[in-house]
Amino acid sequence: MLEIVAKQVDKQPIQDSSDWHRQLLLRMKNDLPGIRAAVLSEETHDLMNGLRSFRHRQRNTYGSDLDPVRVIELAREAVDLPILLKNDPDQLAKTLLK
Repeated sequence: MLEIVAKQVDKQPIQDSSDWHRQLLLRMKNDLPGIRAAVLSEETHDLMNGLRSFRHRQRNTYGSDLDPVRVIELAREAVDLPILLKNDPDQLAKTLLK
């Protein structure tokens, strides 16, 4: 969904780079004056960025290297993500339908 907004609404696709996920999340938490409101709330951005960062650091490590406390924290936070993602696009819809 976020990539579609970047391409179709912003008319500025995210450049393919090693940090394109971070760039996309950052763009979506900010308003683009005259184009659209923020797509992600600060809370949703922070949660998604934390998950992205953790995944980025851990994707090449083995399970034994994981910090169990951090994994449990992220799992608890991730449970809220579908609810946040469901609510955030409402602001974008209101902006686009004006």
